[in-house]
Amino acid sequence: MATNIYRIGIIMKTKEKYIQDLLIQADLYRLIALGFTVMDWENQSIFFDNLNDFLSLDFDKLLILENNFYRTEIQLFKELLNYKDQSLEGEYHRLFDLQSGIPFSEAAYVNIEKGNVLGDVTSFYKAVDFPYLTEKVGSPDTIDKETGFISYLFLKEFSITQDNTLTDTEKEEKKDIIIDLRYKFLNDHYLRWVPEFINLLMSSTENGFYLNLGKSLQLLIEKIH
Repeated sequence: MATNIYRIGIIMKTKEKYIQDLLIQADLYRLIALGFTVMDWENQSIFFDNLNDFLSLDFDKLLILENNFYRTEIQLFKELLNYKDQSLEGEYHRLFDLQSGIPFSEAAYVNIEKGNVLGDVTSFYKAVDFPYLTEKVGSPDTIDKETGFISYLFLKEFSITQDNTLTDTEKEEKKDIIIDLRYKFLNDHYLRWVPEFINLLMSSTENGFYLNLGKSLQLLIEKIH
């Protein structure tokens, strides 16, 4: 997958709204996924390093900024910088405590046997070699992994557009497969529980970091519709 610096270079050079849209959406989903990881000091540093990379873009030169959706998203992420030097770990654990906090995995929200949810989510990941590493960081259906997977699918679609070994017809065929997979995952999994997760999050915290993260994810979901 493309590195941060490479993606930034492509975003600024391309004149295609389609490519800009793919890469910016990939970054937005990726940042939200990072924001919902266990927010210890190491992960907090990783999040804000990635956020600074994203915000280093010269957004005024992007064609997609004609869309108010992106202007709102960028403003929400800029406001997250206010929390760079504050410890977020305590609020993370208060919000997502396993005994009394907000459930942050799909199986807790849907009326489907947990094993079936996990098996189906995992099959999506394996279909495109998504490196979800459940053996190290838990269940595959958590908010950070499913959100990271959507980011990964946008990057897969972008990578196909850049693959000069493919004919135009082959590119379109491969892109169609990824797009179909993304919408199937959204409809079969993500959209079945994340709106409720966001509502619980927004009603359970006054912390500006998590409120803005929830608002940003809510906007992305509204964009799908």
